[in-house]
Amino acid sequence: MELNKTEQSNLPQFIDGTLHRRLEPIDLGIISRGAAGWSLFYSYLLCTKLPCTEVAQITIHDIDWTRKKLVRSVDHIGRSWEMSLPDHLLERTLDDSSAIDSVFPALYCDYDDPQLREAGINENLEAPSEYLKALLATGNRPLASLMAFRVTPTTSLPFVVPLVGN
Repeated sequence: MELNKTEQSNLPQFIDGTLHRRLEPIDLGIISRGAAGWSLFYSYLLCTKLPCTEVAQITIHDIDWTRKKLVRSVDHIGRSWEMSLPDHLLERTLDDSSAIDSVFPALYCDYDDPQLREAGINENLEAPSEYLKALLATGNRPLASLMAFRVTPTTSLPFVVPLVGN
């Protein structure tokens, strides 16, 4: 009988599902008070529900300032999608003097090779991810990943105001 190759395979590493939990109002309060330089990034994650890798790649040119929309190209033939951005997010993006081309220059990665770009972005995202975990740990709250912003509902205004009001 042949050797069963599945016994020799490596399984992918899975992130603990509890890290992708919904953020509660107390979590958002802790984050808003201590977010410092990551405040705008966390606000974009919460308001847009985009993957953190997409948010990291947003440039000033992706924002249609007159229509107040984020417009991103999907592929090489010019298809794109757009999303409305709240006024407070646009104002804070304008106020950020470091936003020369990329809204988040510390996270942006401009490699031409898609695999290198993704690896670079993932490496750059370690800083805001670890900072988020440290903030929650100081408040004796359960840890959460950057994905937690995507699964946290923003239908109730009190959940949003503390984080984006800084």
